[in-house]
Amino acid sequence: MMHRYRPSGFAVSSSLILSLALFVFATGCDRDLCERDIDCQDGLYCNGFEMCDPGSPVADEHGCARGIPCPTISDSFPSSVPKVPGILECVEKNLEFGVYTTCAKREGKPKPSPETFLDSNVCREIRRTDFDASCRYETCTQNRECDDGLFCTGEEVCDPRHERANAAGCVVIASCPAGFRCNERPQHCIAPCAVPEDADGDGSLAIACGGDDCDDSDKRVHPGNAEVCDSAHLDEDCNPETVGDRDQDNDQFVSQGCCNTGKDGNLKCGRDCNDLNASVHPAASEVCNGVDDNCDGVADDGLTALYFVDADGDGHGDPIAKPVPRCPQSSVGFSLLANDCNDDNPAIQPGSLICANPQLPGDLLLCKDDGTWTPAKCSNQRFCVAQPNGTGICL
Repeated sequence: MMHRYRPSGFAVSSSLILSLALFVFATGCDRDLCERDIDCQDGLYCNGFEMCDPGSPVADEHGCARGIPCPTISDSFPSSVPKVPGILECVEKNLEFGVYTTCAKREGKPKPSPETFLDSNVCREIRRTDFDASCRYETCTQNRECDDGLFCTGEEVCDPRHERANAAGCVVIASCPAGFRCNERPQHCIAPCAVPEDADGDGSLAIACGGDDCDDSDKRVHPGNAEVCDSAHLDEDCNPETVGDRDQDNDQFVSQGCCNTGKDGNLKCGRDCNDLNASVHPAASEVCNGVDDNCDGVADDGLTALYFVDADGDGHGDPIAKPVPRCPQSSVGFSLLANDCNDDNPAIQPGSLICANPQLPGDLLLCKDDGTWTPAKCSNQRFCVAQPNGTGICL
């Protein structure tokens, strides 16, 4: 009900009502829509404190919205205490005319008489404190009913008789000493800082002051900043695990050239050892091709074999030459066998004979399986005859 248009239980003449009606009709004004909170006040508290709020979804046709009569626990406590029971009752002694009397006195206006029309001419604004009302709450019985689950709001305990207890009987004990700052995650108190809290002005506090700026001398470095792949190896976002997002070959692995310098001075880098070749990355299968396909630092790891130079191409390598690791598919000119007695002559290999001494026609040299020569003789008094390919036969 719009309080400024009703007589509040006092006599109002019919001529006054008629005059008001004619005024509304003549001016075309909508006299039913509130303009201020006092237009909605009914002088009662426990049925809800009325406010002028035409845009509220709970407003009536006059634009008045009725609030809850008693403050919730959270109005008198750092945070809500949902486990504490609610309001038991609301009691008020100072009703309507008495409320306006208190309001007028507070605003320095004349005390209204019982015949006064109670509207904004009596007082411009009614406040909760103008009512003589009290709210009685159920009180807590155990500490967990007061606990809000937060560290920095303090420790909440149930002590209804304490002088600082709120309406629910809960008392807050400060988490940190005076002058200290509180950090919710991780839960700890931060002593007053001896260095500038944000020397580089990037909005993040220095670690020494309880913040998370890993380099408070460089505004390019702070949590939440975008990590960049740069030659200076800056840890822009204060997360050593992120090193940038350069991936030129689109193989989903960051280039090995993107690094961060850790607190220990060591580099933390991307894992792609060749960011120009999409087939080379840490998840690739190693192939014997002379390339470190899986970026483990070793090319052809476990896939090569030791080969010996086979200069004459007869399938037998030079036992004197140093063996070299090679892939099977690239072993042309090499052999796994190191048993060639003469790697310059493809006709000579293990089992071959050569004439040993022209003065002793029956003397031979036999190429053994280990690539060394051993003396031999032609049987039945035959003679060794040298062949065009450098070998010898017994005739």
